[in-house]
Amino acid sequence: VIPLKIKREVFKKAHFQCQYVSPQGKRCACKTQLEINHIIPISQGGTHDDVEKLNLLCASHNKYYNLETHGYIYKSKNQSHKQNF
Repeated sequence: VIPLKIKREVFKKAHFQCQYVSPQGKRCACKTQLEINHIIPISQGGTHDDVEKLNLLCASHNKYYNLETHGYIYKSKNQSHKQNF
């Protein structure tokens, strides 16, 4: 669980906006459905107690990142746990 103090710092650092930047250099403008993302996934040795190792992504870009790092997208509790591609 990410401590509340760390969550607040991540949101402030990101100016309450998705931090995804496209290959063309354009930052995502989304300011809703924001999720904290582990730059180095927990499953690969990441941690959630260092603001510099976390970033803020919209739900769509967080799913994209999970697909890139894990090969699947996490589903909500009401759906199956993962979907392989």
